[in-house]
Amino acid sequence: MRRRQLLLIALATVLLASCGTQPKSVTQLEAIKDSHLYYPGAALVRVDAVAQEQAQTNAAPVDGFVAATLKASASQDTVLQWYRQQLSARGWSGRGREAHGDTNDGHPVPPGYLFTRGGQEVFALRFDAIAGDVITTYIALTDHCDTVPPYPLGPGDCGNGKPVS
Repeated sequence: MRRRQLLLIALATVLLASCGTQPKSVTQLEAIKDSHLYYPGAALVRVDAVAQEQAQTNAAPVDGFVAATLKASASQDTVLQWYRQQLSARGWSGRGREAHGDTNDGHPVPPGYLFTRGGQEVFALRFDAIAGDVITTYIALTDHCDTVPPYPLGPGDCGNGKPVS
């Protein structure tokens, strides 16, 4: 009987361990090559990063991300084509545009372009024409997001069903 209990405990431990991964720290997110994929010759203005967090009793999990603001002298079309080529070569798939825009330094930014790789990575590319910024965001989705279609549109949006146009 004791042997059976130990076997069941071992099996339960393996199953629980396989249910999810440990949240990624900012250092781990920044070590992912695509989290700092910058257009050649662009000047890096700012980088913001947030670590993943597991769900708590009264709080949803937090998607980790690394967001970079760049200044590029090339046109938006040229920058977009470069990112499409680079991301495609790295296994990413284009998912169209976000259904809504965002804000940057208090003013609106038009909907960005979304790319996904597997079920837990999102790359968003936005252009702020007012400030002349290119904004890239690498998002590492938490485990519960990998089956929620369509893919979330950004940090904190996991599972809310926002459409991608």
